[in-house]
Amino acid sequence: MLKFPKLEIDSIFDHYDKEKFLPKIQQLKYFCFLRGRLNSYVTDGDEIIIHIEYFSKDDLILKLKSLGVEIKILKPNDEISFGKSWPDCFNYPTPSGPYPEIAQPAIQTIFGENVSIYISDKYFTISINNLDKDKWFIVNNNQILSAIKIEKEFENIDLAKFSTTEGQTEFGRFINRYHYPELFELKKY
Repeated sequence: MLKFPKLEIDSIFDHYDKEKFLPKIQQLKYFCFLRGRLNSYVTDGDEIIIHIEYFSKDDLILKLKSLGVEIKILKPNDEISFGKSWPDCFNYPTPSGPYPEIAQPAIQTIFGENVSIYISDKYFTISINNLDKDKWFIVNNNQILSAIKIEKEFENIDLAKFSTTEGQTEFGRFINRYHYPELFELKKY
């Protein structure tokens, strides 16, 4: 596993009012605050995400179905997004990496909340969508409230226990209880 240094506290909160934002992310049990790539020309933006571990293709399908995600099985003759021009490529499914016959779920609604779901080798990622067109790159309060709501639903369907830090190789960017326990000790900074 690659290890990256922890971010300085000021870097984590450089677009946020730390006194207001930190207590909000401290409420997250399973989701975490993913800091966008700092000092990079790539502005991928900050996110609220969770990784859910799965152990087989059947387990993946079962977990996605428990969220109400319709699994799209690609047929050999289906047109896919690869090779299509932008933005036309968004009109076609993208095969998932580990199971190319399964389309990436992409944009979904789970428990009434707008999310994006992407399948990786040992986990799938759920990211809470930011619907603010002007500030899409900054996490907002609605995203955090959505994550808290989904976490409760995950506990109800026994999915929360599969939350994992697998895939968080750039751990400095993943602001969670595992990588930054000092931020989640409920004290003032």
